[in-house]
Amino acid sequence: TAAATSAPALPRRHGLKLPLLCFLVSATFGLTLALLHNFTWADTRITLASEGKQYLLALQQMVALLHSADWSVVSAQGSVLAQLLLDSPLLNMLYVPVFLLSGQVPSAADWPALCIGQSLVHACIAGLTTILVGKATQNPFWAVGAGILFAAYPPALLQTGHFMPEAPAALLIMVLIWALSSLKRPVAGPLTAGLAAALLMIWQPLMIPVLVIALFFGCMQFTPRGKAFVYAIAAAFVVLLPWSIAVLASSHSGALTNQRPADYRQAAAWNTESDGWSYGPPGQQADLNSQREGALPVAFAAWQNHPEECLRLAACKVTRLLALPWNDFKNRAAGVDMSGQIFWHQVLLCAGLYGALYFIFCRYSKMKPSNRVAVELAMVLLIGHFTYLLIDTTARNAFTATPLLMVLAFFGLASSGRNEPTKAPAERPRINAALSCLIAAMIVTSLIMHGEKLTRRDDAKICANYLTF
Repeated sequence: TAAATSAPALPRRHGLKLPLLCFLVSATFGLTLALLHNFTWADTRITLASEGKQYLLALQQMVALLHSADWSVVSAQGSVLAQLLLDSPLLNMLYVPVFLLSGQVPSAADWPALCIGQSLVHACIAGLTTILVGKATQNPFWAVGAGILFAAYPPALLQTGHFMPEAPAALLIMVLIWALSSLKRPVAGPLTAGLAAALLMIWQPLMIPVLVIALFFGCMQFTPRGKAFVYAIAAAFVVLLPWSIAVLASSHSGALTNQRPADYRQAAAWNTESDGWSYGPPGQQADLNSQREGALPVAFAAWQNHPEECLRLAACKVTRLLALPWNDFKNRAAGVDMSGQIFWHQVLLCAGLYGALYFIFCRYSKMKPSNRVAVELAMVLLIGHFTYLLIDTTARNAFTATPLLMVLAFFGLASSGRNEPTKAPAERPRINAALSCLIAAMIVTSLIMHGEKLTRRDDAKICANYLTF
């Protein structure tokens, strides 16, 4: 009896002892599914659809410029740097080295190489999802399950055949969280996170405040804290300063981020005449708003002139951001049609919200600081996606939040299933509150999705009815 008391049996939650093996399992599964989707299952080729052709043009110009070493090369679409300033160099940084080594300028005929590259990105996201869930749950089975489920997520599979920067951006977000939660060295972690954050800042300026907050809180676990944050900021400026020099040389502007017309985007985003869409004629209201200088004055003028309509439009933007998966062409993926993808997305959204709420109500005080960093950063970056409400919001903007929802969902499910005999009765109200919030989230999601026609014409009516309710 004494021996049994002094040497209790080890629980099954023994931690993620083989993170590399778990990473490889999820990544291999994700790569296999992505290649099968692109070269066997895909019904429609969308590699260069939407803005894919524009990104390919920027890639062609950059590769041709580096091959010729002639910095005066100018195409029909403008200079190479001007094109990069408009689209950000995120995709080019991944694919330019590949085509430079191959010795050829990419063309539309090279779509298989682009699909393979996007498939590798998808595999890495699945692997890092496994690592982060394993860090948060200390359970390799939940970790691998999360990676496999993300690998099979239909909208993510569709993006492996679409030449767009959202998948690489999602990978950078996961790299940032992994660097701050898994790399124990006080120099390597902040440096890696700073580099990833800088690339994300160039890609999407709206995320700059959230990324700085994430870096700050993530660096608080390192010793000394202030020095770690300085390392992260220094690494970010290693990327941002050369980019700002290139911007200055090309456009004579000292901006650090991509040069999109912020004034017009705000005018179109809060244009109640077009229901906040930037496609098509902007209308008289957008013309008046765009005459103001600065993005904030434009948005303030729209709210000042049409407060009720803008409030209704803001509620509609929440629906557009979260309620639907990103599938502009309603394609099937891995045999799952659009209705199945909507259901999958709804379940993931509810489970992710539950995981976030369960962490706040029940698990925050019990977890070691080193283990809860991944969950904290996932929540911060997930909340940061609401900055997309400031522009013409679509489900595309929330795609980079998908792996974050997966981390939170599996953290909540794994934590809820733990047997803790020492659980105090005083904690039961917290658990009940978390479960109640989950039910509320499911009800809200079902209300938002009720009668959804997946068309922009009906979207405003659905959101107006939801706001009235």
